[in-house]
Amino acid sequence: MNILISGAGAIGQLYGALFAAAGHQVSFYGANGPIAAAEYQLQQRDGTLLSWHSSDVQQPQIVIICTKAYQAESAVITLLAQQQLSPQTPVILLHNGLGPHEAIAARLAAKTPLILASSRQGALRMASKQVKHTGLGATDLGLLQGSSAMNESILALFQQSIGDCHWHQQVLQPLWHKLLINSVINPLTARDRVTNGELCGHQYQTELKQLCAEACQIAQACHIDIQPETLFQQVLNVAAATASNRSSMLQDVTAGRMTEIDYINGYLIKQAQRLGLACPAHQALVAQLTDS
Repeated sequence: MNILISGAGAIGQLYGALFAAAGHQVSFYGANGPIAAAEYQLQQRDGTLLSWHSSDVQQPQIVIICTKAYQAESAVITLLAQQQLSPQTPVILLHNGLGPHEAIAARLAAKTPLILASSRQGALRMASKQVKHTGLGATDLGLLQGSSAMNESILALFQQSIGDCHWHQQVLQPLWHKLLINSVINPLTARDRVTNGELCGHQYQTELKQLCAEACQIAQACHIDIQPETLFQQVLNVAAATASNRSSMLQDVTAGRMTEIDYINGYLIKQAQRLGLACPAHQALVAQLTDS
C-alpha cells in the first residue's frame, strides 16, 4: 500500500519505519511539498538499527498527518492544493491535542474518510533521519466522518504493521482521555522544567488535583465520562510509569519551539468558555507558558 506521511518528525518516522518493515511503500511530505526518497534508521527497542528507505511520493492510498497540532490544517491544505488527496483517500490525523479535526473536517469532501488517531508509542529523534523507539503503547483509531468502506482494512493495516491498535466507534472518547492527562502533565513539566516523575512529589499534589477537577468538569459537560479522582490517579500512574521522560511540551520549550498548548489546555479553555465554566488553573498555566 502507498502511504503518505505528512510530518517526518519522531512519530512520523517511527510509524514510517514500521509500515515499511511490513512491506508498504512510505513517502514523506513536508511543509513545502514532497520530501525526496532517502534512507532512514530506526533504533529498535532491543538496540538494533533498522535501515529502511522512503519512496518518492506517488498517488497515496492513505494519508497520515503526523505534524504538530498547529501545523495539521495547513498540511491538509497543502496536500489538497497539490492534488495529493482524492475524495476517496482516507486522511488519518495522528497528532497531540484536539481542535484541528473540526477545521479539517470542513475542508474535506463529505465522503472523504476522516479518521482520528492517538498513539501511546514513544519515539525520540536522534538525528534528522534517525529515531529511537523509546516506548510501546496502543494506537486508538476511529472514523469521525465520511465513508466507512475502508475501516476494516485500515485497522488491519495498523494491527499488522504497528501492533497494538484498537478501533473505536466513539473515537473522541479516547482522544479526550489522552488530552486530559496531557493537559496536566505537559504544561507543568514545561513550566517547571522537570521530568514527568517529579510531578509525583508532594509539592504538586494540590495543583494536580485542581487541574484534574477543572478538566473533568469541562469534559463531563462535553459528555465525556470521567471523575476527578480517576483522572488524578491516571496522571500519577502515567507520571510514575514515564518518570524519566521529558514531555513533548518540555522538549519544545527547551528547544525554543512553539508548543501545542493551544490545542491541549487551550482546547479545554475554549470549551469552558463556550459552556460558561471557570477554569482558572488551566488559564494560569497557559498564561505562564505563553509569557515565558
